[in-house]
Amino acid sequence: YEWGMAYASVVISGKEKRQNSGKSQVISLVEAKVMQAEESYKDLFATAMNLSETTNFTAGTDAAGKPYADYWQGLPILINDEVGDAAANAGAGLTVGGIDSAANAFWRSKVYDGAATTGDFGAAGLNTGELVRKAIRTGINESSDSGTDRVDAAFTDLRVFEGVEDSFLPQVRYQDTNAANKGFDTVRVSKVTLYWDFGTLANTVFGVNSKYLSLVGHKDAWFKNSGFTSNPVDSTYSGGASVGGVRDAQYSLITSQGQLTTRNRRRHFRINNIVDPFV
Repeated sequence: YEWGMAYASVVISGKEKRQNSGKSQVISLVEAKVMQAEESYKDLFATAMNLSETTNFTAGTDAAGKPYADYWQGLPILINDEVGDAAANAGAGLTVGGIDSAANAFWRSKVYDGAATTGDFGAAGLNTGELVRKAIRTGINESSDSGTDRVDAAFTDLRVFEGVEDSFLPQVRYQDTNAANKGFDTVRVSKVTLYWDFGTLANTVFGVNSKYLSLVGHKDAWFKNSGFTSNPVDSTYSGGASVGGVRDAQYSLITSQGQLTTRNRRRHFRINNIVDPFV
């Protein structure tokens, strides 16, 4: 696996520093700025963990000039088969962690197509929460290879989550108390907790066996804070345009070098192209 890079900056202008000093200080400026950086990091990792195959398998750089090689490999890349989602680039999902899944069947996740007519679940496709729930159950069972080594969490978008949740309402027995106490809204399918996140690919479910999924951080650069610069920030470039001069500010850079990895792709599953809207 190639290393991915992530950065968050804490910038304090001279004006802010002077306004929030001494007895007139209303809040801890540093604490507030660090909190902002933490929120940025949350958004960054939520995006990274759901990075599409199309982005990961694109050569060159993005619009900001950042090499795609610096990107993180998210669930859509790690949980896939030899072909990948038909909507992604041709060949997406082939080589992951240096192993070509086209030539190695053991390196393919269980992938299902929920589309109408052409999918794996009949002419109507997965167009109700109950059908999605049954498909998740199938994914859990088949990715376990009939054993006890099973998926222990599943992730989807809000729309699909609510459809599955609605299918449980007549039974009123769906809440995972531990997850609820941590601030997550969840339902359980075959004893597996289903979570939702705004960053998850639309109309998709990812089933994860956490035993084989790891977030690896470099020992020398894992949420490492550089400390604040002692000199004002050189703002020769701003937004790609030269502005010249020196800005009255100081900054601290929080750096993370790591990667999301899996060591057993076939123990995860994925359901694509769930029909929307539910009926």
